[in-house]
Formats: sequence, structure tokens, C-alpha cells
Amino acid sequence: MLILEEIALILIKASSEEKSHFMNLMLLADESENMINKYLGACDVYAAFGKDTEAIAAAAVQRKGEKSAEIMNMAVRENLQGRGIGKAMLTSLLQELKKENVTRVMVGTANSSLDNIAFYQKAGFRMKEIRRDYFLAYPEIIVENGIRALDMIVFQQEI
Repeated sequence: MLILEEIALILIKASSEEKSHFMNLMLLADESENMINKYLGACDVYAAFGKDTEAIAAAAVQRKGEKSAEIMNMAVRENLQGRGIGKAMLTSLLQELKKENVTRVMVGTANSSLDNIAFYQKAGFRMKEIRRDYFLAYPEIIVENGIRALDMIVFQQEI
């Protein structure tokens, strides 16, 4: 448990039946419910809770072999963003994955997600690859920071 600005962050692994309860949070990180549903079934979902019973952050993690995992989605409630909760969530998540014998974690973000690119590098992730034209499969065009999302930048960290 991490305590940030009077918010106790408790990380809980959701059951299969509970995964969809966090869709509203996940839509903050991935605008397409259809795309989320494509990967959600193969993911473990972790939720972070503060003082009340409503989740303040959530992450969907897909195992990629025995020792690797990919964070497919991670989001913090909009009204709580910018307060260090994302960093605390990521730290707690990496600790949990390490307990589960994961040694390599990957995460991808759009070429247009400049804040996310900085966030993951500050957290110790290094650029691994670019998945060209990844976001062309999305039903809607995504534009952030005046840049069209086309490619996914994949970051990796050994834990």
C-alpha cells in the first residue's frame, strides 16, 4: 500500500466477472470500447482504491509468456490525474508483477501521447520498438496534442 496526498492506494486483482466494472476508467486510456474488449478477456485487471469504494485507477495486464507481461491499459480517474496516483499505481503494479515472477514488462502508447511517453521514461521504461500504423485499426481517428495517433511506441523495463 502506498500513501499519496492522504490517499491510501490499495491494489486489488479483479476477478474475471469484475473486469468489465472498470471499463469507464479504461476508456480514459483507450477511446475504443471495441478495442478494449478485444484484449480484456486475456488480461488480468488490477484496480487501485482510495478511501471510498470506487476505483481511482485501473490497469489491464496481459501475460506474454512465463516471465513477460504487457500493460495493455492503465488509467487514473480524471479528477485525480496529476497527483502522483499514476506513478503510485505503476509502482504498485510492477511490485505485484514481480511477486508473480514477471521479469520484463512492456507498455505501448501512441506517438501522439506526449505526456505518456515522458511518464513511462521517467518511470524507468526504455523504448523497445515501434508498431507502425497500429492506430489505423481504430474506428475513429485519434488526435492528441495536434498530432494524429498512427504508431504505437512500445517501452520495456526489466524488473
